[in-house]
Amino acid sequence: AQRRNPRPMCTMLIDIDHFKNINDRHGHPVGDRMIQHVATLIRGGLRASDVACRWGGEEFLVLLPDCSAEHAATIGEKLRHRIANTPLALDWDTLSVTVSVGMTVHRSGDTADQIFERTDRALYIAKNGGRDQLAQA
Repeated sequence: AQRRNPRPMCTMLIDIDHFKNINDRHGHPVGDRMIQHVATLIRGGLRASDVACRWGGEEFLVLLPDCSAEHAATIGEKLRHRIANTPLALDWDTLSVTVSVGMTVHRSGDTADQIFERTDRALYIAKNGGRDQLAQA
């Protein structure tokens, strides 16, 4: 579809930082609630035309049609701040979490594999850079 549509499009991967620690310290039911919590925050921070889905264990794939790199970075930063500043309310406590975000702009002639590889590389850069940040590739 993107080849027929020359409008800009971006892809993001959002990964919950240190998710294994949540499962190890609080148990898998709390980990499951955290995934649902982050998913709700992501969905609530996107436009109606955007698509978000769970991708793997604690990652989310976000497709941003009709979205420039600058606008996608703004959306990614807003999501990152929203998640960091909205702790999960548990019966006995609240639990905060941060996310790392990798994003890329679709280029003319890109295959799905190329787009995903760049998005994944950007996420890796964000995570290796200290997490709780957005990186582009």
